[in-house]
Parts: sequence; C-alpha cells; structure tokens
Amino acid sequence: MTYSIEKRLMSGLPNQGLTEVKYVIAHESGNGNNTGPNALENEIAYMSRNKAEAFTSHWVGGGGRIVQIAPVGRLQYGCGPKGNPLSYAQVD
Repeated sequence: MTYSIEKRLMSGLPNQGLTEVKYVIAHESGNGNNTGPNALENEIAYMSRNKAEAFTSHWVGGGGRIVQIAPVGRLQYGCGPKGNPLSYAQVD
C-alpha cells in the first residue's frame, strides 16, 4: 500500500537540527469545534498562523490525506522541550 504526501512546507520555520533522532511522535488532535469536509485544511491553517507556538511536520485526515507542512529531521514544536529535539517527525 502506498500513500502520496502532499508537500506544502511553511516558510519562516526554525532551521535547527536535532540533538539525536529517537522518535516519530503521533499526536491526537481531535477538535470538536472543527468538523466537516474542511477540517484538515482548517487545522493546517491554524498551525500556519501559530507556528511560533507549535507546529508538526505532517497532518493526516480528510479520508487518509497526508500533508507535510514542515521538514523532517529538523526541530519541530509539537511535543514539548524534552521530545522536540529528538523527534524526526511529528504527525497530527
């Protein structure tokens, strides 16, 4: 089984390497206030507006659609200061 990954990398992200590659983090991002056919796009737009606070490399939703919004193997702000520098990818 193969899946295509739609790449829409955000600009202005930190270009900081990882301390060590140990994890791929999977987040659960259920949002009862954001449902329906545009839910995935709404979550990506929210993260793009708030990337200084939090962002992950990938989003999965909308019937299995995968969208990459940040580079893998670089620092992401998704799981906190202990896990972020060790996480190759973080997926919502």
